[in-house]
Amino acid sequence: MAIYVRQNEKDSTQLTVNPWFVRTCSNRHDACRILESCRTIENGNFLVRKSENSDTQYAITLWFDKQITHVRINQVDDNQYQLEYNPKANSSVPVFSTIKDLIKFYTEHEMKLTGHCQGFVKLKFNPDLFKY
Repeated sequence: MAIYVRQNEKDSTQLTVNPWFVRTCSNRHDACRILESCRTIENGNFLVRKSENSDTQYAITLWFDKQITHVRINQVDDNQYQLEYNPKANSSVPVFSTIKDLIKFYTEHEMKLTGHCQGFVKLKFNPDLFKY
């Protein structure tokens, strides 16, 4: 079970240097607008933003099958991170020491989407998303 703790200042500062992190975006509406404004979008294109949900610190907003979906990044015991856990998935969710490590993993391995968008997708960085 995830325990939500405050992210320390050092981790937060390190996160802002990543090109896929949009510090000024903290809600779904703005994240959707950024993705929808990109002319060259494909499955897996994403950004990371602060979450508007009080239970989690960050979220991944991504494009999949001509739709936008949002995946929470939960901070768990020992200042580690994992994607939102779905108990119905019957599979373990990897845990990472940093959000950067989590993003790197899911650019190399597929994540399972279980919300309104269902399927498997690898994250793909698209620099065109950040020309807004």
